[in-house]
Amino acid sequence: MTAGDEQLPHGQTAQRLLWQDLSDDLKLAIEDQLGGRVLHARSQNGGFTQGMASVLYTRDHGAAFVKAVPASSHLAEWCRREAAVNAALPTGLPVPGFRWSTELAGHVILCFDPVSGELPQQSWEPAELLAALAALAAIASALTVPPPALAQLATTTFSREIAESHTCWQRIDAGDLPMPPIPAWAVERIGQLAQLEALLPLVSASATGMIHYDLRPDNVIIARGSGQAAVCDWARLDHGPVWVDTINLLISAAPYGHDVDALLAAHPSAQEMPDLAVEAQLASWSGYLLVAGSQPPVPSSPHFNTSRYQCGLAALGWLRKRLEYGPRTA
Repeated sequence: MTAGDEQLPHGQTAQRLLWQDLSDDLKLAIEDQLGGRVLHARSQNGGFTQGMASVLYTRDHGAAFVKAVPASSHLAEWCRREAAVNAALPTGLPVPGFRWSTELAGHVILCFDPVSGELPQQSWEPAELLAALAALAAIASALTVPPPALAQLATTTFSREIAESHTCWQRIDAGDLPMPPIPAWAVERIGQLAQLEALLPLVSASATGMIHYDLRPDNVIIARGSGQAAVCDWARLDHGPVWVDTINLLISAAPYGHDVDALLAAHPSAQEMPDLAVEAQLASWSGYLLVAGSQPPVPSSPHFNTSRYQCGLAALGWLRKRLEYGPRTA
């Protein structure tokens, strides 16, 4: 079985610390912040990072979603950033409510309102996908001109970052990087993939908005009852064009029969997309993800590279359809 064929355990991709695994001093510190003893904990095992991520239930103060990572961990700075971003996001966005963050017992701790819901199905039920796209539309509207307190948290830009990090097809074309396992048609069109990849920093350079920049299905929660979507894990906020998040999300739906071109064309974030922006992003994402995802598994997150490789194949498959048949808009 290849990485492209492997079935990932839906909602169970992370290796989390459980509440009962925490040290007594850390548990006491969290309980003190929550205002009561934790009676029950439900681990949230989607995603790919370590640390604790659990809904904690107390007797007198209800439920809270709490993250905790060691302050010495490489994840600590991401958690600090996530806390700062959530504190600065405009009110009313479809995101879990942020309560507080602190550093106690050698850990960075974040607390959010719990969202009663689940991750979307891997194949995306149509209603789930529409709910996620509606959430993105609200976010894009609010972040097209971001509030100053939020804007100052991102010190670089999407365009600048990808010009440095997303150059895999160009390096493969130049003979500077080994080719990952890819379909034969892509091997024959490396030059075209490299050209499209190089285009993305150019078509995104003038953007004034801000983006989540990590829009995967495991960062979306579909609420029980209402069916509305909430977008979580805001650690990678960046200055960039709002259509980037929409394309990123739709990549995950592309292999499952959804008309992603029509969904994108109808989305508010895509109304002023430059020519070839979609092709450029799909080329850029596919190259980066296929190269990264073809590396050996990471012991701390054994499903991460498989997920990246599969996402790279999805982006490449969508790109092939656009190159051969053009975008479908209805």
